[in-house]
Amino acid sequence: MSEKIQISEIYGPVIQGEGAVIGKPTVFVRTGGCDYRCSWSVTCNTPIMLADLREVPAGEIRAGDEVLGQQRGKGNPVEVVRGPYRAGRVTASIRTPDVDIVLVRFEDGRELRVTPDHRFVLYGQRIGGRMKAAMDLAAGDRIKAFAPYDKQPEDRDFRVGYLAGAADGDGSFRTFKSRYRRFSIATRDTEVLARFDEYARSLGFSLMPGRHLSGGYWAEAQHIPCLRLSTDRLVRELEELIAVDGSLSFWRGYFSGIYDTEGSTDGSYVRISQHKPRQRQRIVRCLEALGLDFVEEERSLRVRGGRDTFRKLFLESRPAVRRKVEPVFLALGGHSSYAVVEDVEYAGTAEITSIETTLGTYLSDGILSRNCDSKFAVLPEYHKEWRRMSAGEVFAEVRELSRKPILITLSGGNPALQPLGELIRLGREAGYSFAIETQGTIARDWFRDLSYLTISPKPPSSGMKTDWEKLGRCVGSGGESTETVFKVVVFDEKDYAYARDVAARFPNVPMYLQVGNDDLSSEETDTARLLGKYAWLSDRVLADGWNEATVLPQLHVLVYGNRRRV
Repeated sequence: MSEKIQISEIYGPVIQGEGAVIGKPTVFVRTGGCDYRCSWSVTCNTPIMLADLREVPAGEIRAGDEVLGQQRGKGNPVEVVRGPYRAGRVTASIRTPDVDIVLVRFEDGRELRVTPDHRFVLYGQRIGGRMKAAMDLAAGDRIKAFAPYDKQPEDRDFRVGYLAGAADGDGSFRTFKSRYRRFSIATRDTEVLARFDEYARSLGFSLMPGRHLSGGYWAEAQHIPCLRLSTDRLVRELEELIAVDGSLSFWRGYFSGIYDTEGSTDGSYVRISQHKPRQRQRIVRCLEALGLDFVEEERSLRVRGGRDTFRKLFLESRPAVRRKVEPVFLALGGHSSYAVVEDVEYAGTAEITSIETTLGTYLSDGILSRNCDSKFAVLPEYHKEWRRMSAGEVFAEVRELSRKPILITLSGGNPALQPLGELIRLGREAGYSFAIETQGTIARDWFRDLSYLTISPKPPSSGMKTDWEKLGRCVGSGGESTETVFKVVVFDEKDYAYARDVAARFPNVPMYLQVGNDDLSSEETDTARLLGKYAWLSDRVLADGWNEATVLPQLHVLVYGNRRRV
């Protein structure tokens, strides 16, 4: 009984869009799995910043989590990262054990352990937004990052401080005629009530939810959510607890609470509105304890400084109300902070986490990184789309689609990982021919039965390193009737130089150059831009007199964009 083949999808007939078989009608058989799936990854304990400013270890990141990052997208001729920080969604996360890693040290004391091909986003006037692999970093390289900030634990002092700040903002202690003390806190921002309740319970105070009548003379009266504490002894204990100023951790919690209730920003300033003398005096003590530059206004206190100052302040105090911090983070401008590389060294092996996001980037310890591109045919996160099929089952589906003999294109992932020999035998006996596109890392005996062997080694823009010995074995594995060619995807000058190197090492193998498509954010694509890149690559080849090369676009992308199954 033949081995099962891991299939991600079978579709067609369509027109082949690449390499030596461009324009030929074909049925695609895409396999699942790739031997390059560990790229652009971090160790599992690396702190990843969520959209609410919390940081969690990379190994705990799950699909659906929201993270901060910048949008990766179009560039000329390479992809770049530009624009404001945004909140993006994690679409895939996978852990892989025993992977080679390097240690990247930064001058500000931060350290990241990442795979050698993990790519960082560069900072600078000419190169800002471009990316560089960890193994290629040099001392002095500047990487986009938030300014260093303290990792503030939610310890007891921080929690007490938050209760004090929120109570000074929207809380109220009252004495009734019976001399019993009562406490309530009311706000439309339910995040404040949720955090206040959590912290209060952790300190032994259980508040009851309710509704508070707000408004009256100046505004329409309406009921808003609140929390109440009505046991006299507990109210007095809470009042005594939050009345005592504390440590730096207390003041960070206090700022978080008072900002959640009385703070505002448009990204250019941070202001806390308060006119009551006692509360103002306490806010002044808080701002002084945090080392902030501020000015007192008639009914508020305004913190002075740029986005870097405000980001550090919010990262260390972590207010609960996202809408009040987003103008500082999710806005254009203020990208003047960076981390400077000190050195890079090999650091053994470790378990790593590969993260894919809708943005294309994420922040690891506040430092901007390119994320993994775990396409549906590559990572096991998409295993629900895969089927384990026998060669006979695959061929039966192909025959149903094609109705008569046609070219079958084997792709992936890396189809060389799969047992495809029996499928090729069945197809050839029925008059079908076969083409494969493989990365050049694994040679198989059944390569000799292919009509077309397209070897597509990964260029520098992929972050991969080429094993030239393995590539050579793949080149020599085709049969007498197999047309073996190289296809190199070119995004930039480094990729072009790499293609020249491949051609020089294997001068007897035809070379096909293909323009890289870096705009995968939607099903549609910018055709004019792709044709412009095609013109650039064509002009580059002609200027060099590289007459042996064939320059091609991705035909199916020009016709159908990024849609699948075409």
